[in-house]
Amino acid sequence: MDDESFKDEPGAEDESEAQEFSELAAHLGFAGQLERPSAGLKTRLMASIAVPAGVHVLRLEPGARYPRRRHTRHRHTRPQQCLVLQGEVEIDAKLRIEAGDFEWADGDTIHDSISSTTGCELLIISSLHDEILV
Repeated sequence: MDDESFKDEPGAEDESEAQEFSELAAHLGFAGQLERPSAGLKTRLMASIAVPAGVHVLRLEPGARYPRRRHTRHRHTRPQQCLVLQGEVEIDAKLRIEAGDFEWADGDTIHDSISSTTGCELLIISSLHDEILV
């Protein structure tokens, strides 16, 4: 379809109308008054989300560790993927990753516990057959 036939299509706008529309749309986000959500809104919202069977959410409170005993090693039987959604986490007290960081551990990888000084929320894809080594 050439430029001339496009202009004849229903709802088609000329270039100046399209530019005017784009400028107007850019200002709409600033037209209303911003409202600050209540302090507990996220907590209530997260609590209301039903977690499907077989899905586990991992949140570490400040100072938490997994496994709970310090220097308890574990072995991944399959690759593990970890995305930090909020906060920070330390792996083996050697690697510190923060919100937005992604970590991959190969299968048969052995490492110490993970911990979080400030608390964190993680998305982890791992095997249920990982082994805790004492």
